[in-house]
Amino acid sequence: MSAPVTITGWVGNNPALTLTTNDRRRTTVRVATTHRYRDEKGAWTDGETTWYSVTFWDDAAESVAKSLHSGEPVVVTGRLVLDRWDAPDGSPRAELGLRGATIGHDLTRGTASFMRVLREARSSASAPSAAETVAEGEGFAPADPDAPDPFTHSTDAAPAGRSDAAEDVDDPAALLTA
Repeated sequence: MSAPVTITGWVGNNPALTLTTNDRRRTTVRVATTHRYRDEKGAWTDGETTWYSVTFWDDAAESVAKSLHSGEPVVVTGRLVLDRWDAPDGSPRAELGLRGATIGHDLTRGTASFMRVLREARSSASAPSAAETVAEGEGFAPADPDAPDPFTHSTDAAPAGRSDAAEDVDDPAALLTA
């Protein structure tokens, strides 16, 4: 078990969707983070840049490949993993990487637009390949503005003495002192 890790940085490559030999979809994003600090004169100075390889799988891999581009600011969460492989000369290699759990644009540095992914259950015989799906833009649709917000409670289920309707709250600041 490992603790989640969060990094903020900049996308360093144009992520591409790939298929593994067992038909799993994978996208690896290179993310650069640069520590900034104030020098002895009080001026902001860039420290060393650290690069992370962040790997996403399956549905997330597809969304990442369609949504991110080189140079964009992101916030990433995941878990650290040690990837091991043999180099062409047979010598063992290892790299510390991040298995991505979530990723999104850093909205402190710009704006973004969200489109909800509509995924249908398909039989493997009728499903297009992941590359065809990404190329055709299938499965992406604007978020339904009439869909219920998953982060709010229905007024039927509101606990006694609590109202979830925003218009019922005359002074939101009073809620902080209650």
